[in-house]
Amino acid sequence: WFPISCFVAIGFEHAPANMFVLTMGLLAGSEETVLDALWKNMVPTTLGNFFAGAVCVAFGYSYAFGSLGGNNKSPMLVTRCSQE
Repeated sequence: WFPISCFVAIGFEHAPANMFVLTMGLLAGSEETVLDALWKNMVPTTLGNFFAGAVCVAFGYSYAFGSLGGNNKSPMLVTRCSQE
């Protein structure tokens, strides 16, 4: 439980970490209901994780290695074995 609590305390939003914290809050007697936890926290967090993973990471990789970055080949010849 400690690593997940640290992850959330830093301010990162991630669906599994939020599931842990929301469950602990509900078990501790929070006024929130399970439906509130799902609607107000899990839906936005899941949509944010999907957007960041599908769009932001894809654009980053495409810029670094694909067509968005020009797909420039390295001028250095790369071989599997050294020719020393």
